[in-house]
Amino acid sequence: MRLKFRFLLCLAMLGCGNPPQSTSTDPFERFFSHRTTVFGIPVFATASVQEINFRHAAAVLAEYLDNDENGQVDDPAILQALIRNKGALCILKDEDELDFVLENANSFPFEAQALFDHEIHPGGAARGEFDATLEEVLHLYSNVGLAKAYPEEFGESPGTSLSRAMDLARGGYFDRIPTTYPASAWYSYSDRSCDYECQATEYFYWAMTTLLGAQDFPGRAEEIRHEWRFTKPEQLRQGDPAIYQLLTKGPATLPKRLPDGLYGRDLVPK
Repeated sequence: MRLKFRFLLCLAMLGCGNPPQSTSTDPFERFFSHRTTVFGIPVFATASVQEINFRHAAAVLAEYLDNDENGQVDDPAILQALIRNKGALCILKDEDELDFVLENANSFPFEAQALFDHEIHPGGAARGEFDATLEEVLHLYSNVGLAKAYPEEFGESPGTSLSRAMDLARGGYFDRIPTTYPASAWYSYSDRSCDYECQATEYFYWAMTTLLGAQDFPGRAEEIRHEWRFTKPEQLRQGDPAIYQLLTKGPATLPKRLPDGLYGRDLVPK
């Protein structure tokens, strides 16, 4: 199972810029037939994406933002950053469809996170499958929202609280992926296309989802061991106290429960 596809690359790919000149008022009309908004954040999907998966992804985004599901965003600063930086979620069938969109689209006025239909597995942990929705939507939440709302703590450049914790987890500061990590490292991402910011985004994902219990199911520890050593919240608390402290005692109001895709009885706020 492919655990991730680096689509904070999607930030560049679907990324920033002026809306394309078009007679249509909707620059996504050619490609995305499913559309909604979650607390003002656009969510788009192509016609080939299953409706149930589209709704699941939108609901997961809602749960990350409104984790206690009381109808109010838990941390308004994160939402404001997402809106200010034009965050969006784009769901496509697969990499081939993404390539088609990239080849045929003009620039889009969003910083968009991509998610593929075949990666979406609602309730997958019960079947031994990781639901990549929990990862890719969290990338949008953290990279475009959290990191911009709390740059000193959760910013992804060197010297922030997050990046200092990451450097401890990797056994040192590495601007580029090292040939080998120190034996003491418990975070050892190896994709050489992933720069320092990308590494910090991935580190936040591993730590946050471990804290929420997303990595704790049979067979998962062996599956991810090449990159991340913890699957249980208590392992994170003991093994990486710096990130545990930041996630639980830091200035941001972060999720405390793992999203299940059933926000408000499957009603997504618009």
